[in-house]
Amino acid sequence: MSIKFDADRKRKRLKQTSIEESFKRHRTMMSKMPLHLPDEKEELPMQNFQHSSSPLEMVSDQEEDLRKKRALLADAAEKRRGASNTPCASATSTASSDMVVEGGSKDELSDNDDNLVSFDDSPIIFTDSPSPVPVPLEVPSIQTTERFVSGGCSLQSLNRIPSCSPPLPPLDPQPGHTVLVRPSLSNDFAEPPKPSHKNYRDKWDKNHVRMPCSRENLYPGQNCEKKIIQNRWELIEATLLGSITNSVELQDAILKYNAHYSKRWNFEALHSYFNEVLDISQRHEFFSKTLPGMVSLTLQLPTLCTQAIPLLKRQQNHSITMSQEQAACLLANAFFCTFPRRNSYKHSEYSSFPDVNFNRLFQGGKGGTNSVKTEKLQAIFHYFKRVIREMPKGTVTFQRQVVESSDMPDWERCTTLFGKLHVSTGGTIEDNGTGFLQVDFANKYIGGGVIGEGCVQEEIRFLICPELILSRLFCERLDNNECLMITGAERYSDYTGYAHTFRWAGNHSDRTTRDSWGRRHSKIVAIDAQVFRCYTDQFQVGLLKRELDKAYCGFYSPVEPKYLPAIATGNWGCGAFGGDPRVKGLIQMMACAAGSRDIVYFTFGDAELAEDLLNIHSFITERKLTVGGVWKLMQRYGKEIRAASSVTIKLYPFIRQLQNNYEDDTDDEQPANNGENAATLSYNLEDNSESCKSKSQDIV
Repeated sequence: MSIKFDADRKRKRLKQTSIEESFKRHRTMMSKMPLHLPDEKEELPMQNFQHSSSPLEMVSDQEEDLRKKRALLADAAEKRRGASNTPCASATSTASSDMVVEGGSKDELSDNDDNLVSFDDSPIIFTDSPSPVPVPLEVPSIQTTERFVSGGCSLQSLNRIPSCSPPLPPLDPQPGHTVLVRPSLSNDFAEPPKPSHKNYRDKWDKNHVRMPCSRENLYPGQNCEKKIIQNRWELIEATLLGSITNSVELQDAILKYNAHYSKRWNFEALHSYFNEVLDISQRHEFFSKTLPGMVSLTLQLPTLCTQAIPLLKRQQNHSITMSQEQAACLLANAFFCTFPRRNSYKHSEYSSFPDVNFNRLFQGGKGGTNSVKTEKLQAIFHYFKRVIREMPKGTVTFQRQVVESSDMPDWERCTTLFGKLHVSTGGTIEDNGTGFLQVDFANKYIGGGVIGEGCVQEEIRFLICPELILSRLFCERLDNNECLMITGAERYSDYTGYAHTFRWAGNHSDRTTRDSWGRRHSKIVAIDAQVFRCYTDQFQVGLLKRELDKAYCGFYSPVEPKYLPAIATGNWGCGAFGGDPRVKGLIQMMACAAGSRDIVYFTFGDAELAEDLLNIHSFITERKLTVGGVWKLMQRYGKEIRAASSVTIKLYPFIRQLQNNYEDDTDDEQPANNGENAATLSYNLEDNSESCKSKSQDIV
């Protein structure tokens, strides 16, 4: 990381803070106005416009003033991210949240810059992420109606789990599979599985999670003006078992065994939640019932997690299966910030891992408490209330999958035809993708900004299924040929909104059945997309192949196709990551075809995108174009737009035009034209890969 880049990032952050503070002032001004202004999702009643010649006549001077001010703020934000819509020299963003420092090291950041180390997809870093500045108020048109589009194959014709699942082998430890529980002798799951060992067995080394309860976890202290070294777990036990009756005492308790950070951590979001959101009775219930239960769960660590937990390191195929009770215990420890060596990234052995302690979730910004943090705390505390009241009795598996470069498909020569496609503007992956392999639009640091500021697709999924957050404890950042699969994560919450409009919406009762290992029939694959600055960069040969390889890695499995559920996905790598939905949609179709899977695509209300996906899929399948054929067309398109001064035609019309021209010319009776166009369509490309089959291991 260059000094110039670090300085630029600080300047952008200061500018963003200024914009957010300005917006906060205007929001305060709005709250004092007697006039009601509808938000983005609210529809004005039709009768308000029935006898009005012009809707704008209804807007007062005061509203017009506010609209202009909002527009100024939006313009300022737009200038800040203006580069996202202009041609650029750099292929990808080096300032993305999943690319904090190229190569994964954050060593160049000083301790005083800890607040700059962020793994979330905040609008400062990802220029297309939802802006905290609302768009100027517009009077809605009474003719506007949201179109619903649903087409392609029927959902009933697609493979789903558990109906398509192969029989599971016994749940036994293997060289590539660590099992932290003793297998249950029955499948009734009446009690949580027992830990794998009766007594705690510690491994304090670079290949395993350094546990808070380890004897090696030492902490400097002072006794009678004499410096001493004490066992940190004993200090944690004594502190948490003391009286904690409010958020200030909770802060003091956490800082007692994290004293080094007493001047760097702030707990404004936590204090705001308890003092401004909860009433007296709710605060009393939390500190008298919920918090003691969380403390008890935390301190059971040596008896619940008796086996060392391996780190899922880069370029290593490995899986971990644990009970949901063990997951709850580990998450409680993350809440109380007990994990050692996970708070600083300067010269840290965990510089390539996400943070796991919850201190960033408690933190408020200079512009005040972020309302999204409040909603995140609601979801997290609801999870703990649920597991304290009734501990779930199943298991969860975390699997890191690596596909070697020599095992990636040779995209140019891949002769596989496209599979089935279902597209819908309605529904979401988590609500309507039951039984399918569900895609997490991941950050390479798994979980993204779930315990920070971020709140888009990945963060929301982790909040409603908090067991997913645990992957941050042991999963190193993902390389280009890796993915993470999580099987069995339970859902605990409902929600509404997205990004800054996200709201926790109450309890969710997960009725998904369990497999013979005790896991919910829920399977999620986390794949991280590349960050792009502009449209044309997506078609650079190496970057296009990188996205195809990444998607294939997530969709690949060595089992027979009849056992593979379809993929439930959407606009992966778009929005904050700068990808184009139509490009990413076609890439995912190609990867699914190469991995012998069908695809269910949710466009999240975008009817035009849904129709475009259905039309291009029909065009490709009717003409029996192969994956390799479409790859060549995409390569050709990339050359054309990079040679041109501006993009005059988008990908899908180009594919149709080039293919139709080729078909017309091959029907022509003039041999010279036939040969010329055939050569145009099948121009030579350099080989970028070796074979079309992968042999990586897979834990079912």
